[in-house]
Amino acid sequence: MSLSDGKKTRLTNDLFFYLGVSVDREGKNIVASQRSNEQRVWVGDTSALANIKPLSQDLNANQSIDWTPDGRIVYDGYENNISHIWISDADGKNLQKLTNSEMDDTEACVSGDGRYIVFTSKRSGRSQLWRMDISGNSQTVLTDVNGVTEMARFGSDGKTVIFEWIHDGDRVLASVPVTGGEVHVIEKLNTIPANFLYYWAASPNGKSIAHTIWDSREGRMKVEVKPTDTSDPPKVLNIWPSLVLNWTPDGKQLFYRERQLGYQPESEIRKIDPVTGKSASVISTVPEYVVDLSYSRDGKKVALVRGKTTSNAVILSPSPEK
Repeated sequence: MSLSDGKKTRLTNDLFFYLGVSVDREGKNIVASQRSNEQRVWVGDTSALANIKPLSQDLNANQSIDWTPDGRIVYDGYENNISHIWISDADGKNLQKLTNSEMDDTEACVSGDGRYIVFTSKRSGRSQLWRMDISGNSQTVLTDVNGVTEMARFGSDGKTVIFEWIHDGDRVLASVPVTGGEVHVIEKLNTIPANFLYYWAASPNGKSIAHTIWDSREGRMKVEVKPTDTSDPPKVLNIWPSLVLNWTPDGKQLFYRERQLGYQPESEIRKIDPVTGKSASVISTVPEYVVDLSYSRDGKKVALVRGKTTSNAVILSPSPEK
């Protein structure tokens, strides 16, 4: 079959990106640059981050990772081009797939008591928050509301799920009990440009909230840290998180991935003391990039979703008609 006969033929069905497409003179073959992102889970001791190692499994990780109270890891990863939620021991053993939907399941987050996992799924036709037991049983939609709900985080009580809700032209921060119930609006986020992500995190002791704000004068995002138990004014940190913003287990510092301009995948996780404003590097993965980082509940271990980009020149040809 010729590519010039006007018929549409799908040539690829994978997770690669194809760039710089060029067709030969006979219209039979396509030459393209094939770019792939290979992402793996890495786990190690916080006292020896230079020795952190990838898990031996071949599973291609997606975008998020979290710890259970008993020291297991929960993350999203691909099988047959679909993202599912997985759980395993910290060394990768006893790997178990918890979700098996035909739509992507992502952004897994474990409750404070380790009983539940909240995640984002499109299985109802749009992105909504879902909840399941830590075993994978009793999967149910948690936010059956209009619009899109995503980016779930637990409040410091471990029982309240905080998330972003986009609906009817509004962008709000909302909450819902992890056991289910009414959705409550916390505040509107319409002052933040729609093309920038919003991040929110409660300190482990519940005394501080860190969240991103938009500085219209400088045209950039920053982080505001405000106390919940005093009338002290909030502190504004001159950092711009990208994908990662959370508290260290002791609640004394924030760790984050600083946004970089241009095509330069972010390769460093930093931490900052909200009191002094001093920051330092936690880990650098150059030349690879880091997608997410999570500390174990006792702070002794760390897990990364870490990736690298590879490119190859390939020839794509349609299969002959039968």
